Amino acid sequence: MVALEVKDDKRSEEIKWLHQDIIWVQEQQIDLQSQAEDLENRSRWNNICIPGVPTASMGYNLGEYVDALFRHMPVDPGNMELKLDLLHHGSGHQPASGPPVDILVCVHDFEIKESILLKALDQHPLHFLGHMPMLYQDLVAIILQKTRNFKPVTAPLKKKRSHICGATPFGSSSDLMENSSRSGRSLTHAVGAVHKIDYHINGCVERSPTVT
Repeated sequence: MVALEVKDDKRSEEIKWLHQDIIWVQEQQIDLQSQAEDLENRSRWNNICIPGVPTASMGYNLGEYVDALFRHMPVDPGNMELKLDLLHHGSGHQPASGPPVDILVCVHDFEIKESILLKALDQHPLHFLGHMPMLYQDLVAIILQKTRNFKPVTAPLKKKRSHICGATPFGSSSDLMENSSRSGRSLTHAVGAVHKIDYHINGCVERSPTVT
């Protein structure tokens, strides 16, 4: 009987250690996935996405359209030359009556890319060649989904004219700072951080950041 109890205790201890190992492996997997997402996002730092551009407005010369758009804003590159490393849209050659296309622009200098996005934000809504182009930072799909998940937090904060740092409403730091800047890894954490500054957000439900 004593021997059976000893074996049972030993088994319980082994199960406990195995459970801890599983938790450690899961944490490592999450960390590696986060690092992989960060590396892919870093490769897109200089990219600007312009979705839903009417083919009739773009014409057949993609470079001329983008150049005219940036000059229309206008963007002041300072002492740097406005140089584009890549222009791409995945729809091939489209007739003038074709459906809207998404344009991807890789700007050579990061500072100029940032000034373009800030200028687009300042002039929102931007009117150009009969339509209203929207300029966004190019992000991986999982980050875009996470950004959508954070809308219950970011939307009311934007209405209150609060400052949300970064291209996405979450980051590696979860500390509450003296200047009321906040970031969080999850929607639940973000809501908790906002509640600490006496601004309550209702109806927030955590969603899995899966991408279809």
